Amino acid sequence: MHGGADREPDAHLRDAAYVRNRVLQAVAHWIGVANAHGGSHGRAPVPLPATRFDLLGAKAGTAHSPRHGAAFIRINMDLLTRYPRATIQETVPHEVAHIVQRAWWKQTKPHGKEWAAVMQMFGKQPSRTHSLQVQYAGGTFVYRCACRDIRVSSRRHRTIQSRPAAFRCRRCSAGVQFVGPA
Repeated sequence: MHGGADREPDAHLRDAAYVRNRVLQAVAHWIGVANAHGGSHGRAPVPLPATRFDLLGAKAGTAHSPRHGAAFIRINMDLLTRYPRATIQETVPHEVAHIVQRAWWKQTKPHGKEWAAVMQMFGKQPSRTHSLQVQYAGGTFVYRCACRDIRVSSRRHRTIQSRPAAFRCRRCSAGVQFVGPA
């Protein structure tokens, strides 16, 4: 869906400060949407989470809601730089939905029905993963399971090598076998 050809040509989207500011605005917007909806349903307002741009690896974003302390969102700056629209339109509401979910329901599955309900309230498709093309600095490695070939980062490769029985395919639950470098 989002390969190299989907890179966004608009000059202002290449300005890192502008794009970071757009992410902050999007976080505030989705928190506002949640609070407007939740307030009309008797839910406590969700505080605006801090946003960090320090995430590395294949994840486009993560949401953190510690028991003690303020919630925060982490955004992958590499993917934000290469795919600003997709990050702002897909990743930000996805991560804000996690913050809202944890504020309103506390003990739920990360991508469970409550999270999906928040995504639908936002008018977004509740999808667990992004489809952005990730570039790994350390190269990629290929593993094979019963249903497909799986490409992993060098970090995941080292983890699998140290604990091979712990890594299973998410689709078919089968163990994986190392094929070689990608």
